[in-house]
Amino acid sequence: MTLIGEEEFDNRKTVVLELTPKSDQARSQISRIRMWIDEASWLPVQQKFFETSTDDYFLSHYTHVMKNLKIADAKFKPDWPKGVRIEKPRG
Repeated sequence: MTLIGEEEFDNRKTVVLELTPKSDQARSQISRIRMWIDEASWLPVQQKFFETSTDDYFLSHYTHVMKNLKIADAKFKPDWPKGVRIEKPRG
């Protein structure tokens, strides 16, 4: 992990980090990740994943992030469409 510096991003003060995967297997796909962390909440606001072979990247930009949000237990239960047949795996 390398501290790149501080940067204004989406009207927020952020810390910019660059992460390098430790394992050879991960580095064979992703050479590095650049991450912008909001200094007020310490949550990521953007991540940029660089592909190893081409240096192309996948960008994730996070907005309207809420932390410690109360989520009802019902949200974690499957809500299968009517008529779906559920089979248990043989084991």
